[in-house]
Amino acid sequence: MKHVTSLILVLLLIVSGSLGYAYHQKSVESEKAKNGLISALTPTLHCLEEITLLKPMIEHNATRDPLQSQVLHEKVRRFNYCAWVLADIAGDLYQLTKDEKYWNLHSAASNLEVFLNHVNVHYPYAKDDLERNADLFEEIGESISEIYKSGRGNFTNAQTERLLSLTEGLSW
Repeated sequence: MKHVTSLILVLLLIVSGSLGYAYHQKSVESEKAKNGLISALTPTLHCLEEITLLKPMIEHNATRDPLQSQVLHEKVRRFNYCAWVLADIAGDLYQLTKDEKYWNLHSAASNLEVFLNHVNVHYPYAKDDLERNADLFEEIGESISEIYKSGRGNFTNAQTERLLSLTEGLSW
């Protein structure tokens, strides 16, 4: 009886140690994945902070001049791609951390991507949509710039809520 109890205790210690080690490994892998995603987040935010360029392009009749219109369309395509990538990365970070700031960032980037995709697909017929939202692009770019300048995921929930609110204002 004494040997059986000792054997059960030893088995329980082995199982407990194995589970603790597995948990530790999973935690380390999760942290590495988070750091990798945050590293990918940084250049994507940098790409999108340049969305402020759309306002002066629109104000200087880039939607009317054929050559400038092509440049504007290329910018829209690039920002569309960056928004799509940002939405994907932020969604993955939310899945990994359950931190609401990443969900807000995912939602804001998704809103922006849907709008820019609409403009991209319907260009040049969607030029009016760009003109209608010119001021908003500047505010969105400034908001993204604040998040970008916070560095390596150190931005706040309030910053991402502001960005989400701004992107919800896009109209077409």
